[in-house]
Amino acid sequence: MDIHKLLKRQLEKCNIVVDKKPENDEAWQKFLARVNQTYTDADQDRYMQDRAIEISSREMRYLNQKLENAQHIAGLGYWSYDGKSDRVIWSNELFIMMGLNPNDYPPNVNEFMELVYEQDRYALQQKLKNALENGINYECELRVRNTDGTYRWYKTIGICLEQEQQLEGIFIDIQKNKIAEEKIKDLNQKIFSTARRAGMAEVATNILHNIGNILNSSNTSISLLKSSFCQNYMKKLFKIIEMMSQHKEDMGYFLINDPKGQLIPEYLVVLSKKILEEHQSNIVEVDSLINDLKHISEIVTMQNPVSGSSSINEQVYLPELIEIVLSMSFSVSERELIEVIKEFNQCPLIFNDKSKLIQILVNLLQNAKEAVLLNTTHAIKKIRIVTHKINSNSIQIKIIDNGVGINDMGPHVWNKIKEK
Repeated sequence: MDIHKLLKRQLEKCNIVVDKKPENDEAWQKFLARVNQTYTDADQDRYMQDRAIEISSREMRYLNQKLENAQHIAGLGYWSYDGKSDRVIWSNELFIMMGLNPNDYPPNVNEFMELVYEQDRYALQQKLKNALENGINYECELRVRNTDGTYRWYKTIGICLEQEQQLEGIFIDIQKNKIAEEKIKDLNQKIFSTARRAGMAEVATNILHNIGNILNSSNTSISLLKSSFCQNYMKKLFKIIEMMSQHKEDMGYFLINDPKGQLIPEYLVVLSKKILEEHQSNIVEVDSLINDLKHISEIVTMQNPVSGSSSINEQVYLPELIEIVLSMSFSVSERELIEVIKEFNQCPLIFNDKSKLIQILVNLLQNAKEAVLLNTTHAIKKIRIVTHKINSNSIQIKIIDNGVGINDMGPHVWNKIKEK
């Protein structure tokens, strides 16, 4: 028959055969005492094991609670992902951070991607793909939609484990940091704008000072020229000519014998020298005025680069920017007349001068809008806006319309422009 191993061991120690009774009562008592002691010891061992498990379990729960508290204080949650089975594990704190019930299953990758803000989704998808396929750890900042419909900023860090397609990482709540960054960014822009205006004011002051000095010199030249032109040299010359005209029949007698006529030759010599001196002096002052004007022109030309608006590159998400431009470019009635088709392919974030890019897009859309409104042959007026990633550094934006184009005279006009 089958018996418990503890009982079998005691039978062997008492030299008792399983299918044979003990020889006497003493052997029975010895056997029963051993069995009793064995089961007492076994119960004690079992009690100690249960007690150790209870203590370990309590300590584990305590440690887990401490870990959850630490995650809550730090504003972070733990996650792990098995790329083979698409299995996701979240810590309780991560559920709470996302506004989800910890008793529910965490969303899978595709479900979570739907919660990620569209502008940040593409970058996260690429980083996750590189991590699973190439074992590249990653960090990125992204916005995730909570249960109340609002988006909140998080930073996720993912590391690749030794097992294939096994990832784990954390999510950190950086909403307050992002708000502070935006405030700092706005403050920096205000400081930059104020400093730039102050710099422009200083430049303007220097320009006015330099031009003022030049104008003082110019005013002196003008005063000298005015004084020169106010002299009656011409009137005196005309008076002599008039006197000589009155004596043109006896000019020789008049110049030789008449007291007034005798003074004319010498006076003409003196007057001629004076007029020549004044002419030379006027030429110098006119040259001075020309140089002053040239100097003013050079000063203005030198300050043109300073007066131009400086460019600030910032992070731009094209689909979002195009939506802003559309709202700026089309009225409600124009939106009803024109069908705008948007084909936004995968667009990573780019760094560009946002204000200049808006100006360019506004001009292009304005041209397209005018073209379709002028076209009477198409009842349905369409404008297509297509974004296409050419390479890691370039994104192409196409604005296509069914409006009027350049007529048959277009090539002729362009040829004329080239000839000029």
